[in-house]
Amino acid sequence: MGWMAPERHRCAKLGMQLQQRGPSMTQVTTIGLDLAKRIFQVHGMDAAGAVVLRRQLKRRQMVPFFTKLPNCLIGMEAYGTAHHWARTLQALGHAVRLIPPAYAKAYVRRNKTDPADAEAICEAVSRPSMRFVPIKSEADQAMAAVHRVRERLIAQRTQTINMLRGQMAEFGVVAAKGPQHVKALVAELAEPESVPEPLRQVLLGLVRLITALSDQIAVLDKQILAWHRANPCSRRLSAIDGFGPILSSALALRVQQPQRFACGRDLSAWIGLAPKQNSSGGKVRIGAISKKGDVYLRRLLINGAQAVLNSKRAKTDPWIARLLHSKPRLVVAVAVANKMARIAGAVMVRQTEYQTDFRRPPAAALRPPSERRVGSAARELAKEKVHTDVGSRPTRRGRPGGSMGHRSRGLDIEIPTLRSPPGPAVMVPHLKGRTHDCNHLRTSAAISSCESGAIHT
Repeated sequence: MGWMAPERHRCAKLGMQLQQRGPSMTQVTTIGLDLAKRIFQVHGMDAAGAVVLRRQLKRRQMVPFFTKLPNCLIGMEAYGTAHHWARTLQALGHAVRLIPPAYAKAYVRRNKTDPADAEAICEAVSRPSMRFVPIKSEADQAMAAVHRVRERLIAQRTQTINMLRGQMAEFGVVAAKGPQHVKALVAELAEPESVPEPLRQVLLGLVRLITALSDQIAVLDKQILAWHRANPCSRRLSAIDGFGPILSSALALRVQQPQRFACGRDLSAWIGLAPKQNSSGGKVRIGAISKKGDVYLRRLLINGAQAVLNSKRAKTDPWIARLLHSKPRLVVAVAVANKMARIAGAVMVRQTEYQTDFRRPPAAALRPPSERRVGSAARELAKEKVHTDVGSRPTRRGRPGGSMGHRSRGLDIEIPTLRSPPGPAVMVPHLKGRTHDCNHLRTSAAISSCESGAIHT
């Protein structure tokens, strides 16, 4: 008999072979995918919640791997390149969900690593109460990127203007605030003696850079205006006070599914215009606005609210006038921006034109005709009972239970005053010229007293 390896070595070899075999790919039902530039982490679970897949994928391996994988639910965090991979995996037949990074972070158990992040995403995407980010199409994402580029160009132009102002202020050349007053600084630079020559040529280069940035911003404005005119949702939003093509197009692009918000307040809270709460123990503590959500939309809404405050509406709207009388102007601007966001949410959900002269119909007109007929019949019946009971046995003043009499001007009758709990004032239809408070008279109680003979002439 030949030589044989010890039993411990044979067991170790067998365990290694079983470990390399791995689970079947058909068992995977949910996958958490941690995105990156080159190395992607995959975490998969089966229908029972057991872990069946953990591995890393390079960028070139992504599409072949998910092509062979059966259709399953894939969760990813909604940050860079997430919409591209979501569209790619959807084309392969998978159900893709994008999760806000702040919501997925709560499921990370200990240290932050790529496997831990993928496991947290896989756990978060399976929660029934999780909120997801709508996947944008290529056209919508491209136009949203145009807004971001325009925002960055405006910031660069502002920085360059501030640099020009600061350097020329060192030599006593100052102009008024605003980009429209840069022309005064350019006119000063045209004179050779305004600034020393080594600096003058450099500042003229800054002027050329400001002009180039302004031209690029003007081109992007034309593209946004063309998209705004072609999009019906953006056109409806522009009818709201304080909305222009920039704000309307940005809101239509970034709020892809307005139906996921239960009401307009949820939309304003998502933008970050709702107060932040720190309530506990039954005590409500409301602070400043949360400033969460989309910073770009919040800034555009507040700028639009400032335009509303500078218009004639600030003087004609009693709500705005009352706020301006008691609150700082910026606080009022945030309140108007909150109201603008709520109106925009209603317009987007209902897909109707905004009516500036809308007037709510009276409460009587809102009731169905059948209810109105029933009410008139009851009043007529009460009137007939009162007239029928006139001439019955007289009422007794000061009896136990306490009822004093009221004398009607229309009919020479006395109605007992009943002690009843407080309530709103009601009009008694069968008495002429008197409105009785419910603290002293209830219509139904008065009718029952008439039927018992408590009214006399």
